[in-house]
Amino acid sequence: FTDQALESARKRHPQLGERGKVMLPGIDKPFQTMPPYQPGEKFVIGHFGSLSPTRHLGPIVAALDLLSEQRPDVIAATELHVYGGPLDKISTSALAGSRVGHCLRHFGRIEADPQTGLSGRDQILHRMRSADVLLLLHGEDALCAEYFPSKLYEYLWMQRPILATVHCNPQMADMLRGQGHVAVLTGVPGQGTDEARQALAGELARLFDRWRATGLPDSGRLSPYTTQAAVTQLLNDVSLIA
Repeated sequence: FTDQALESARKRHPQLGERGKVMLPGIDKPFQTMPPYQPGEKFVIGHFGSLSPTRHLGPIVAALDLLSEQRPDVIAATELHVYGGPLDKISTSALAGSRVGHCLRHFGRIEADPQTGLSGRDQILHRMRSADVLLLLHGEDALCAEYFPSKLYEYLWMQRPILATVHCNPQMADMLRGQGHVAVLTGVPGQGTDEARQALAGELARLFDRWRATGLPDSGRLSPYTTQAAVTQLLNDVSLIA
């Protein structure tokens, strides 16, 4: 949960006072040895995780549609790789009404591979490492102000550029930007959907131009959001209470 979640809890229950704490759980390092990133001929945007009517491909499809008018060279070289179950109805509808449906490669759920012995999760982690850009779709409902998607912590370990839509959650945007990634805020007062679409399209185009000119190398950064950091915070909070 977020700082906003704690603030909301205090408003609901004033007796909570300063006893309430927020702890970012993080995850352990998923690889002992990081698989190499190997760019290909296409600019691959990878989305990993479930989709739903409140977290769907609509924003990225709208941004790609805009680029199909402004930057057809981007669309000609771009593939959107989607992993993790079926497409939701809103994503399916957005793609059906777009000019960029041919960019989509829907891999669905990845199962264990008996030949390599890799589990579905292990394969997904390797495929994250092969993406040029990791797409993080936060959602678009009120709950977004109070939670971080768990995929955020996984993505931060991949050292690949992250492009995120972040809804009503400045804390999440600051976390991503602090690690050198791109966050496009949505749900900002006075901001329309067209402005958000243009912002996302602009960031996509900038990432594409970097990829084409000099490549998108690994960041080399280790995620600060680890289980060890969470346990240390928890122990400190407990010692203060004691």
